[in-house]
Amino acid sequence: MKTKTIMLHLIVLACFSQSMAGKSSEGVCLQATITPKAGTELLKNAEVTLMLGNKALFTVLRPNSVKGYEFMLLRDTLYTIVINCHGRTQRKISINTRIPANVSHFPLFRFEAIIDLPPADAGLDPDYLDFPIAMIECDLRKDLFIYRKKYTENIKFMLTEEKPVIVRRQQEGEE
Repeated sequence: MKTKTIMLHLIVLACFSQSMAGKSSEGVCLQATITPKAGTELLKNAEVTLMLGNKALFTVLRPNSVKGYEFMLLRDTLYTIVINCHGRTQRKISINTRIPANVSHFPLFRFEAIIDLPPADAGLDPDYLDFPIAMIECDLRKDLFIYRKKYTENIKFMLTEEKPVIVRRQQEGEE
């Protein structure tokens, strides 16, 4: 079995891995496991919702595995996973399971994300809280699902860092 892992350090600590061990079943290409945490503690009372467009497909109220909340995702679909927990900041992850049409045989990929949910009063910039903290997509050159590193770095910066005076002035309508 071949396994690759990429680590992402920010408000979110995400681990992405894929396994070549098995073939995917009819149309399923990704097994996603979401582990919401507060620091090192697993949040067992979180609500994890799988969204398709603006419609909630279903919400999982309790972890369905030792690692967290698991979902089997179909090929060629754009999903959003929304993680909520009382007293914590909501987090979103965008997952694009598009695989090129000329690829007929593909493995069942696995994706694991450990998502840190900061306290609701953490002082994060509210203008950027509605954006996904990470965007995941298939990269067949690397033979795994990856996150868009630059996007995630930008969202992290916009959420948490003091912005330069020019950025603040532009947002306030000054020149």
